[in-house]
Amino acid sequence: MQPPEPPQSQATWVLTSYTITNAIILPLSGWLASTLGRKRYFMGSIGAFSIASRQNPFRMPAMGSAI
Repeated sequence: MQPPEPPQSQATWVLTSYTITNAIILPLSGWLASTLGRKRYFMGSIGAFSIASRQNPFRMPAMGSAI
């Protein structure tokens, strides 16, 4: 059984939101990389991702067993 597909309007809204967010984040990340240095920015991004990933099981108890 296949999952139901979202309506066309919802899919368009998600794609538009992704495009706008990407247009904001790309120049910002370029500026941060040139200001902080690429290695420091990369390591900081990995650290932020790791902390956010470790927070997820505490926010969603049903997903905690998947880790």
